[in-house]
Amino acid sequence: MSGTPLEQNEQGRPGSNAPAAPPDAAASSREDEAFAASLGPDQIFSRNALVEATPSVISILLVLGCLAFGARLLMGAPISKESDPSSLIHVALGTMVSILSTVVHYWLGSRSTPTAAERLTASQQAAQAASVARLTNTVRDNAQQNNALVKSMAAPHIAAAEAPPAAPGGAAIAPAAAKMPPPAAPVSATSDEQDALFKSCMSVVLREEGGFVDNPADPGGATNMGITLRTLSAWRHAPASVEDVRDLSVDEAERIYRANYWNAMRCDSLPAGVDLMVFDFGVNAGPEESIRSLQRAAGVPADGRLGPETLAAVSRMNPADLTSRLADERLDFYRGLSTFSTFGAGWTRRVDEVKADALKMLA
Repeated sequence: MSGTPLEQNEQGRPGSNAPAAPPDAAASSREDEAFAASLGPDQIFSRNALVEATPSVISILLVLGCLAFGARLLMGAPISKESDPSSLIHVALGTMVSILSTVVHYWLGSRSTPTAAERLTASQQAAQAASVARLTNTVRDNAQQNNALVKSMAAPHIAAAEAPPAAPGGAAIAPAAAKMPPPAAPVSATSDEQDALFKSCMSVVLREEGGFVDNPADPGGATNMGITLRTLSAWRHAPASVEDVRDLSVDEAERIYRANYWNAMRCDSLPAGVDLMVFDFGVNAGPEESIRSLQRAAGVPADGRLGPETLAAVSRMNPADLTSRLADERLDFYRGLSTFSTFGAGWTRRVDEVKADALKMLA
């Protein structure tokens, strides 16, 4: 059965709220409504109260009469001088039983028969439900018509906006983005290949960083293989001393570099050579600054987070050109530092050496 309960009841079919009324009940409901229309509210309620109280009064009188008659028989009071007492008792008892049975059947039957007031209330509720259903259908139909009208009015404007611009000769010009090839799918490297790439880049970083250094002019303070005192303390989750930095092992330094720099900058997802440029600059200036330089070189918003947009832009570029741009971005960053006059020569030499190693990886 389809449709809402209100729609089903309005069409004359039984809905989920109540069963359909039989024909005689409907006729009685119409008679009650017609009679109630001719009376005021106070008259309706007073009439219903009087009608409903009459059976109760008659039933009480009949029961009291039976009880009084029975009590008189039990007390031995003579009913008639000419009647047989035994036969009279049988007749009286039969009459009392008949009267009581009639009263009981009446009240049991009245429980299942709705009163006039109940039928009137039910008919009024059904009329209200039908009115609500008609109003709901009208609102829904109007909304659908309005939506269809809006779509029909907006369709020409949308089509005109989406159409490609026309060339001077009348031919349509395809959007520039349509001519661009889709980004190349990243090639998943095996675990051994990833380890080999990391080790190759790590050897360059360790060569450039050197051993233990504690230069008062260096803001990083005590450093060993590029690992500062602050970095080592954060890695060990405990304050580290200068001696701890001096005694740092190559194995621990590599684990720090892989977790905090290589993996953090997703160097496994970058082309060979480009990964070295990003990795080495991240070790020297911080992962976020290195990623921003990569994004500027690739022509995407520089937010310091390597995501799908940056990776797609990198995949569309020539790795050698991107390596040169990364070197230029790195030098521009160094020139903007106040300590460039002190460390500028060493930084420039490092950029040139790392760029040369990166270009070798592309060959």
